[in-house]
Amino acid sequence: MKLQRLGGYGAIGSASLFAGVIVLMLQLGKRFSSLDDPTKFIAAVSTAPVHFYAFYLLLIVQFILWQIMFLALHERMQVKAHQLTRIAVIAASAGTVLAVAFAVMQAETIRKIVQHMAPMQDATYRAFREIGGGLALTALHFYGWAGLLVGWAILRTRPFSTIPGWLLVVAGLLEIGDFILAWLPLPNIGAAAHLIDCVAAVWIGIALLRQKQPQSALEEMAVSK
Repeated sequence: MKLQRLGGYGAIGSASLFAGVIVLMLQLGKRFSSLDDPTKFIAAVSTAPVHFYAFYLLLIVQFILWQIMFLALHERMQVKAHQLTRIAVIAASAGTVLAVAFAVMQAETIRKIVQHMAPMQDATYRAFREIGGGLALTALHFYGWAGLLVGWAILRTRPFSTIPGWLLVVAGLLEIGDFILAWLPLPNIGAAAHLIDCVAAVWIGIALLRQKQPQSALEEMAVSK
């Protein structure tokens, strides 16, 4: 399967998994109204460990599929926007590594809690939340740069509609500035940006699957003979 077609499926799949992540978050929020207290958190984990594991597993798969989409876009636009798309792939790779590290760290902590049911002190729980939040915010920041650069490349080269390019630029700017604006009493900027990213991903995925894939140099030589 060609990379661009795989990237199309990956883009649509990542958006679909984001919907699954939202469903799990809503279910956890409905069953456990507040997880700010370590005692309530341990009780929630012991009651529904599968939900937490599924949440982090979906995150890992989602970001891996998101990474494949960036690789496919690099292949599509590398002739006209090689530097932009290459830097975007590097930024997306950094974001994927951090996102996977966040999910694995959180899941491993939950596994230990379920196995040992050890009490968690307030300071330990705050460290758990802060380190995880820092990893997630840093991953979002890297993906903000990746989305901004790829969106800019789409607007410059126009491999398909420019609408997903504008969406990625807007989402990228929100994600880059999220850690700066985090102290302001604003709605969850990261979640809003991620939703915009998913709309752009579906659009890009459909475009990658519907458009005729460009021939490589070797294929063009074979056809010309």
